[in-house]
Amino acid sequence: MKEITGAEVNSYQIIDGYCLPDYSTKNYLSHGSVCTALATEFIHDAEYFSVSVAPRALADFSISNLCIALDWCYKNQIEYICMSVGTENWLGAKPMISATKQLADIGSTVVCAVSPKLSLTFPACYPWTVAVCYDKGCNGIRRSDTMCSGYDVVVGPFYSFVLDQLSRCDLFFSNRTSSMAVPYFMGWYVQNNEVRCLPKEGPTIRKRGLKQMQCEIPIVRIIHSDVYQIKSLCRLLQQKDYMAALLSDRIETDWSQLFVHVRNAADIRCALNALQNAGIALLDIDLNQTYVRTFYDLEVDADYSFIDESKFYDLILREFS
Repeated sequence: MKEITGAEVNSYQIIDGYCLPDYSTKNYLSHGSVCTALATEFIHDAEYFSVSVAPRALADFSISNLCIALDWCYKNQIEYICMSVGTENWLGAKPMISATKQLADIGSTVVCAVSPKLSLTFPACYPWTVAVCYDKGCNGIRRSDTMCSGYDVVVGPFYSFVLDQLSRCDLFFSNRTSSMAVPYFMGWYVQNNEVRCLPKEGPTIRKRGLKQMQCEIPIVRIIHSDVYQIKSLCRLLQQKDYMAALLSDRIETDWSQLFVHVRNAADIRCALNALQNAGIALLDIDLNQTYVRTFYDLEVDADYSFIDESKFYDLILREFS
């Protein structure tokens, strides 16, 4: 990419569990190399590092390699990190919690792309990272208007010299994606260092998300429970390798635990759209009974049915097998 951007990039790759300098002179077009070139275009007056987490082939990608790369960033105190990779598998993403949190604790900014389907993406949705999605209906750069979406920033169409040059050989690069939007947003963020000053997004993303929502996961409403009780139930399910989420108006949003604060029917729909890959959703909210009934498949009364997890699993299997 140097022939396009003119920028010097320090290249590294993960080999056998180590982050090592990549001295190869081979120049090839890949997802990572394009995102790196975009970073050099939009982020100015910086020293650039590129770390390939799947240097041999895409099949080599693993969360382990990604965590090694993040740990290298931590040890070298990298200030700004653009991540064009992630996973929708919450159970497999757990090692990334500490890997990204330690970067945030030293003041690093980690900006991540979200899934093209707008489903929940890790580590993008963690509260200490910045999650970016691209939407052609957005005007400029805007912040999310809801905590239930799993993303923080929406980026609309933007011009790129790098992508313009590449599109002359491959029309794919005339498109824009969330991965491409990450370095574009980072360029803005380096100059402003504040997401809250962005105007809120309009209704485009929310309307699109609601229309596209096809919720096929089991939804269980828990009634007559205290907050501690229902959190414990959610954690029990997670310990048994269920990707279980809790939607409640009595908790704060913490995507790392799959706890989502919802206030109304629109919030519930938005959260379920993000949680389309979850295994089960627990619902704890006092809405109009007719409204609530449109969301859940099963209701459990905690006063007499709060049972141990094995019996709860039996109940789930009977209802949803």
